[in-house]
Amino acid sequence: MKLTIPVDINKYGVSQWFGVCHASTCGFYEELGLLSHNGLDFKTPIGIQVKAAHDGTLTTGIYADGTWWAKVTNIELGLMTVYFHLSKFEVASGTFVKEGKVIALSGNSGKYTTGPHLHFGIYELNGNGNIKNYENGYHGAVNPEPYLATKFPNGTLAKTPYESKVYLIKNGVKWWIDSEDTFKAFMGYGIGKEKNIKQMDLITYRNYPYGDISLLTV
Repeated sequence: MKLTIPVDINKYGVSQWFGVCHASTCGFYEELGLLSHNGLDFKTPIGIQVKAAHDGTLTTGIYADGTWWAKVTNIELGLMTVYFHLSKFEVASGTFVKEGKVIALSGNSGKYTTGPHLHFGIYELNGNGNIKNYENGYHGAVNPEPYLATKFPNGTLAKTPYESKVYLIKNGVKWWIDSEDTFKAFMGYGIGKEKNIKQMDLITYRNYPYGDISLLTV
């Protein structure tokens, strides 16, 4: 089954991918007992409509750290999706919602945030409604990308002739590949395969904004 992306990807791109962390965010995940980021972050300002990714029962609440959250659970599908850092609930907790229903508004709530955004996560459930593979380093969360009906643009590796750093151009943003682990998480192969790295002219390079501290979210 393919799920609906909860916000308009053409307007609100991804600012943090599953399975990676950066200098400004790795501490968050360590504090939470996670290897790294356990979902997808969308660059939403406060007040953007958030839609249910699939049919299911909605539950909402506010964590002790102030994070407003919503979850949509469907045991028959074996899935639960989560939506964090919200600012308003649009549907009462306990309601059965259909895919595409507006369930909340995005926000910047909670301790584990570096700016307004929507954190979206997916968990696989067993027949009893319990999360599978809780000990996978992400408390059972799995990479949402394979589940989504709309695919994100593929990344392109690039560098300029003037520096040795390699960047990943993805979703209109350039991200510095700062370690072998990060590189492999994005691309699935080692940094040594230089034939996969394109030379980019400086003018084109400058047209892409950095995926830097102003964009990073948790």
